[in-house]
Amino acid sequence: MRIVKYIFFTLIALIFTAILLVGIFLLSSKLWGTIVLILVLIALFTAFIFALISFIKSQSKFYNWNGLIKLSLKSLYLAITGSLLVVLWIFNFAIIDEYGEFTPFHKMNVVLGKADVNEKAIQQLIKDYPELKNRNITFKYPPNAEDKVHEIISKMGDIEQLELEIFGYQIPKTKNLEVIILPNYDEYIQARTSAGEREGGSYTRLDNRAIMYEQPKDVNGEEPSLSGIFSHEYGHYLMDMFLVDKGIKFDDVPAWYHEGVSEYMGNQIGDESRKSGNISPDLTLDNLQSSQDWKNATNQSESDVYYFAGKTIEYVLGSVDDSIILSDIVLNIKESGTFDESFKQLTGLDPKTLTITSINSLEKDLDTAYKLWQEDDFKKAEKHYKKILKKHPREPLAWHQYALMLEKQKRWEEALSARRKIISIEPENPSSYMYLSYLLTVIDSQEAVNTAEKALEIVKKDNIEDWGFHQKWLDEVSHYHELKNEKKYTEACQFISQSEQLSTFPELIEELSLIKK
Repeated sequence: MRIVKYIFFTLIALIFTAILLVGIFLLSSKLWGTIVLILVLIALFTAFIFALISFIKSQSKFYNWNGLIKLSLKSLYLAITGSLLVVLWIFNFAIIDEYGEFTPFHKMNVVLGKADVNEKAIQQLIKDYPELKNRNITFKYPPNAEDKVHEIISKMGDIEQLELEIFGYQIPKTKNLEVIILPNYDEYIQARTSAGEREGGSYTRLDNRAIMYEQPKDVNGEEPSLSGIFSHEYGHYLMDMFLVDKGIKFDDVPAWYHEGVSEYMGNQIGDESRKSGNISPDLTLDNLQSSQDWKNATNQSESDVYYFAGKTIEYVLGSVDDSIILSDIVLNIKESGTFDESFKQLTGLDPKTLTITSINSLEKDLDTAYKLWQEDDFKKAEKHYKKILKKHPREPLAWHQYALMLEKQKRWEEALSARRKIISIEPENPSSYMYLSYLLTVIDSQEAVNTAEKALEIVKKDNIEDWGFHQKWLDEVSHYHELKNEKKYTEACQFISQSEQLSTFPELIEELSLIKK
């Protein structure tokens, strides 16, 4: 009877110990998991030594069965606990090393072989699907969807160009991507059990797999293209590979940024224009840090968080006019310490206060100010622009419009300051240098030449093939400067006034006609 009791309590102890250890490792990082491993192994070895010493001291006969069974059960408990500890540590270390820091829920999914998908259902659904391999991608699709797969492949050149613009280089594809296309939403929901109603596709980084389904026809009877959805999911894959290549943890980048960059890619490649759903005016990017935050915002406030995130990325690019800023923000995390700090440093925007209202209001405010000065109401227009620039000091479009208004009024020095401000915000944008060079023709012809040279240098560095436009302007402004140096002022002004590139700036041409030296 005692033996049965000993065995029962040993089993209970093992169950509780296993639950405790699993809980500890679900919450542990690499460092803390290793610390727990070392400390518990030391404790187990110490407990075994004490149990052995106690057995030897307390038994008059070494082969006393009662004491021997107790020692055996204790040893079994310690051995199983130690083995379980090592196995859990290996799992924890491997998962974090492969995928980065995960939530306990995601770690459990990895251990159980789950990733918010029904693997058994997927294999059943695609068992008769043909496969098509293209570069690092394997497509699996219904036989009647082959044309759609080829349509996606035809877009890969555009997608790769976006990859260069966003990340600055061709990211090493260290893992192949599996793309599964299903015929309808009913089968998609079988494969991805946690899918939302508005979800068109998904990407799981645990197995580098994208799943999507053929979209139903819209109200006009047209069938939406899968290219945009694929591009969105491929954006997730690229960000995943980028983080691996740069040694940055997945969770160091907030959920809204992952989704925003992917949404931006989908919008650029997709044929359909994305319309906004409901978005809470109080929702900020700070409320969309984790995947759980993302789900809560979707379910609780019913906000179209995908549109919000994608619109934010467009707003950032509009603010700095340099798409590579998107990867720079991520890379700068190592220096700034956090994503939010890096984002603020490089964009001048605060994710804690940025809302859809503030993003959309900028467009409306700029439209209002622009219309005012087009109607020659410069006083009101200037008042609007100053308010806009106070709220958005790093918005190049606002500075550009403001400079155009000043040039319209022939306020050359103020316009020059505005143009220089744009250069400081986007120092690698050739268009900013071109506009500055145009303005400088009436202020400093030598600097106009230098600025035109800078614009040409940038387009050549960026391998922009059509740089003849910039070269032509450099030739024209250089000849203009030479004529001025020869004191042929009338000839110089007549020559530059005939420039096709200055034809849209009548105020500049008028001012040039007045130049006498």
